[in-house]
Amino acid sequence: MSTAQPCYLAEWYRAAAARESLERALAVLEASRPGPAVRLMFLIAVPTDEMLLGVFRAESADVVSALCEHAGLPIDRLTAATDMGLMMSS
Repeated sequence: MSTAQPCYLAEWYRAAAARESLERALAVLEASRPGPAVRLMFLIAVPTDEMLLGVFRAESADVVSALCEHAGLPIDRLTAATDMGLMMSS
């Protein structure tokens, strides 16, 4: 049984959000973070689809939504994910 916080996939479907630099979006989200209750794991910009995707670990979806609202990046779609894993190739 895992004790890790649940994962959530946040999706933004606005051209303006996708055009934001990743550095700026990361800085805004990190500055708005209320503490260890929520952690942004990674953020991906997909400019050709006018989309920004973020994966968070948090106590609840409400915590993620509140963080993004406070950062000025209200989420278009937020779904629970079962887990996350990254494959790094050399």
